[in-house]
Parts: sequence; C-alpha cells; structure tokens
Amino acid sequence: IGGHKKKLRKKITCEFLKGYREGIGFYARHDKEASQQMRADNSPKVVRRMFKKAAKTRKKWLWGRYLNETGRGFPANEELTPISSRIDEFQGYVNEVAKQNGIAPQGRAGELRVKDVCIRHGQGTASLGLPRYYCLIEGPSKDATDDLIVEFKRARRSALEGLVPENDFFAGREGDRIAHGQAVHLANGDVFYGSVEIDGMSFMSRERAPFRDDIDLDDLSDKSWKHYAHACGLALAQAHARSDDAGELDYRIEPRILEAMAPDELFMDDILCFARSAVKRLKTDHRFYKRDLALGAFDMSQKRYR
Repeated sequence: IGGHKKKLRKKITCEFLKGYREGIGFYARHDKEASQQMRADNSPKVVRRMFKKAAKTRKKWLWGRYLNETGRGFPANEELTPISSRIDEFQGYVNEVAKQNGIAPQGRAGELRVKDVCIRHGQGTASLGLPRYYCLIEGPSKDATDDLIVEFKRARRSALEGLVPENDFFAGREGDRIAHGQAVHLANGDVFYGSVEIDGMSFMSRERAPFRDDIDLDDLSDKSWKHYAHACGLALAQAHARSDDAGELDYRIEPRILEAMAPDELFMDDILCFARSAVKRLKTDHRFYKRDLALGAFDMSQKRYR
C-alpha cells in the first residue's frame, strides 16, 4: 500500500509482530485487557494525530451530510433515500436493540425517538451492495445538533464458516454472531451493537459517529509506518486477549498464545513467509479478475458501483 521496497516492508511487518508479541505479553502478566484503552492522552504520536483529526462537532457532522434543510430528516440524494413511511417499524427495531443492551431513554440517546429512516447506497467494501438502513434518533436538546444515527446492516455468514473446526458454541443468527464478537473483542465498545430481523433477514446494528476516522497512509513517513504497525499489533493483541472473556474457555488464552508463538524467531519468519505468499496470491487473483471483467463476466450484474 505504501509503495515501499522489500526491505522496508519487512521492517514494518516485523514491527507489527513485535507490537503483537509485546501486547500479548503485557496482558499475560497484568490481565487488563478488559479495561485498557488507547486514548488521545496515552497513544503513540501517530495515533494521537488521528484523534486530533477526527475531532469535530456532532452538529457540523450532522448538517454537513445527514440532515435535510429542516433538520427533521434525511436528505434525498445519491447516497441516501428517505423512507419515512417506515419510521414506526424502525422504532420497534431501535427499541429491541435498546432492550438487548440495556440502553435507557435518557442521556445522549434522548428519548430514543426515531425521527427518520433512510436507505444508504454504495457503502462498504466486503459488504458493498448489502441492504443498509440509517435511523435518525432525536438527541436530548431536540434542536438537531446532537442527534444520533443508528445503522442497520445486513449480516452474512462468517467467511470462516466451514473452514474452522466444529464446536458446540452458537451465538445465534448472523447479526447475533457479529454483535457477540464485538462485545467480546472491544473494550467498552459501541452500546448500539446488536441484532434484529428485518424482512426475514438478519441485520446487525451499530452507531454511526462523527469521530470515526482512519490513518491517511500516504502521509506517513517510513518511521511513522513502523510506529503505526506497532500500534496495530498492540490493538490486535488486546482483541485476542479478550477472546477468553466470553465464558467459553476455562483457561486464560494469553499464556497459550505465547506458548504457540515460541520460539519468537520462527514465529516471525513463518508470518513473514505467509504474508509474502498472500500478497503474491492477491496479485494473481486480481490479474484473473481483470481478465474475467474484460471478457464480460460481470455484464449481467444488476447494479455496478463506482
């Protein structure tokens, strides 16, 4: 992605693995995975810059993209199609999620009243083309400056289904599985993560937020790339360290992971070899995809996204 040469790519990948190893070791010793957070005051500089970039007022975020001229609903444009006739229906879905997660109609959620509903078009990467709805929830001030947006997205079966060993654990339907995974792996995560059934299909729910942002990789120096990779390794380690918190394991996972990674030198070399082969496979797959596209393999698709 960064256009780096082979030597620097190896260094960046090694920093990611070192961050992961450091994180797993920390949680094995301190057992703080349920409470540890990477915040603006304690994160590496490369991540701290993202906090600053993402800081924007909810009013500016809402009025810049999600509210019509009256502030009472969604605008009609290429991305959003209001379906105000379904407000009562989606009020029921919001109430269902609130009940699942113990969200009381108070505080920043106001009275949990749905002001409007819309269909969101052209969003997602792996989920591109799946049905997706936005619910506009009236905020406590009732002046369209602190409203919330709750998203309902069609959930699909896991990409790992059929590829991992069978076990007795069952989280529920597709949306339930995603909500459960988020609850396990995110420390103090989104309270609106949940699951509902819409038109006979399983949907997951979550809150859209004005502070959602990512790192602009094109702006990173070679040194910052390594710092960012290290931070990503720490974040993944925390998610893995929390994987025994669901009550499905009767042992602590961190010591087992450390044991599986030993010796470190062999582990890092194996992962580097896997990464190189994965990149090579992706490039080959993309070359075949372009050939299929040129030969008309996708001409029958009902809708094509830019």
